[in-house]
Amino acid sequence: ASDETLPNLVKKVVGVRSTLKRWSLAEDFDSCLWDIFEPWYRELKTGSLEKRTAAAEFAIAYTEQLKISVPKWLLDKDQVTVLRLLKEAVESGKEQALREAVVAAKQTDFTGADESLSSALTSKYEEALGKLRHLKRLPSGWEVTDLVGDDASMKMFKKADLDDPSLKEKFQQLFDKTMKASIVTRDRAARGAGEMPRGYRVEKIVSVMNAESWKSYQERQDFIARDCLRYPGCAPMSDAAWADWSGKVHTAAHGNAIMEGAHLPSLNAGANEFLMFHGTKPEAADLIAMNHFDMAFACKTGLFGAGLYFAENSSKSDEYVKGDHKGWYPMILCRVTLGRVYYCANVDPTTDPGRDKLEAACTGGAYHCVLGDRVKARGTYREYVIYDHYQVYPQFIVWYTRI
Repeated sequence: ASDETLPNLVKKVVGVRSTLKRWSLAEDFDSCLWDIFEPWYRELKTGSLEKRTAAAEFAIAYTEQLKISVPKWLLDKDQVTVLRLLKEAVESGKEQALREAVVAAKQTDFTGADESLSSALTSKYEEALGKLRHLKRLPSGWEVTDLVGDDASMKMFKKADLDDPSLKEKFQQLFDKTMKASIVTRDRAARGAGEMPRGYRVEKIVSVMNAESWKSYQERQDFIARDCLRYPGCAPMSDAAWADWSGKVHTAAHGNAIMEGAHLPSLNAGANEFLMFHGTKPEAADLIAMNHFDMAFACKTGLFGAGLYFAENSSKSDEYVKGDHKGWYPMILCRVTLGRVYYCANVDPTTDPGRDKLEAACTGGAYHCVLGDRVKARGTYREYVIYDHYQVYPQFIVWYTRI
């Protein structure tokens, strides 16, 4: 029978049964069939999942043709479908197939399944999740099953509150240590940000898990890290090199401690990756988390051209935030890949060297970002500007209050 196609095999068995004219004989035939079938079916080991699934498909087709009940010890049609989907998805390695199989498995009831079946299902399910994690390059701290959700057509996205008090303290230290209360810029007054606060209190931390954005960010960072190898000393930069540029990045002492506490990959020194601040409005914070940064909204009149601007100081990005109805302000903490840095300490970079030249140096030249050293030029803050939105990943939304 192993060489028979399933329809032919079912047709033959149904044909034999149909020769029994009395219903009682047909019932006896079914009873004998299941008495022989069940022990053989149960003895199929986990390694014979394909045989077991095929056997269940035969039995289901048989019962459907005769319009009789499926034995309770047998895989039902939905369970067979899920096992087939998982097997085929794992073999194909295709993202959509894997997502559909995972969703189907989550939505199918396997209550009452025997131990070997449960083991086989768990094994295939975990294998599918592992394939998805590998395809999307997801951090080990992200739960793939949560990202997939209940709809395989939806974006793999989730936000989660981080409630660990020790981690919250690390964020508080980041805000405290990078605040420069003595520096009040014209932007603070121009944007109606009010007087410089005495400090900031971290109220809530939200972790952003966006699978598509994360993968694109990782791929861009890989390219930049390889590109940096062409320029010895550009990544990671030496302490002496940073000293010439007004010192190390102010968030550098805190970034990896935060990543470790949040169970996320450490920052990539080989690509000059740092944690940076980006202040915004409440509604914009959620849109950026879901849809990533959009270069269409890059500030074309900015000092350093049409790029995305990031800060190493909480007090600098605080100039650009808007509060919600509770008086909480959103700060996006981003992973930013600086790569090879174009350093600019000119007083008026809009004319020397000019916005177009700064942009061109990064979009088509030998650099990946601009460091605008306004500490040297004006005694204010340094600004970090990128011109490719996949050089940034919005890792956290931090809600804080002003003191």
